[in-house]
Amino acid sequence: MNIGFKISSVSSIIGSVGRISAEAQNRVNQVLAEGALSIYSDAIKSIQSVSRGEEAVRYSPKRRVIVSKPGDAPNRDTGRLSTSIAWDVDTKALVARVGTNLPYGAILELSPNQKLRRPWLTPAYRKNLKSIQMAFRSALKGVSSGRR
Repeated sequence: MNIGFKISSVSSIIGSVGRISAEAQNRVNQVLAEGALSIYSDAIKSIQSVSRGEEAVRYSPKRRVIVSKPGDAPNRDTGRLSTSIAWDVDTKALVARVGTNLPYGAILELSPNQKLRRPWLTPAYRKNLKSIQMAFRSALKGVSSGRR
């Protein structure tokens, strides 16, 4: 099971204006990479920042951990989730991906049970969405007006 976000609407925008210059293509690829890296970084930071919650005893050997409140990002216990988060960019398809292949990453993010939900990726995506959109507008400025 994988969970992640794709930044992928760029190809439809570029398709509507026709071919773009190599320089514009490079700018788009740069924005994809920077956007994915920003989401990736913020997702990891949200897990590594300890939020208040209840203390619990877990694992073997047993140890005390602080479990984040429902709705907050999960607190880092073992570090497995935060180290599993990855990002990549497919420059040919104009797609960037950020996510994890750990099943419990999806459970924490998407669980219909509100008591289990600890979103860590959606908030990072939302935090960066406007700046990514603005960067794309800037990167593609002049393309639709015929300048290449």
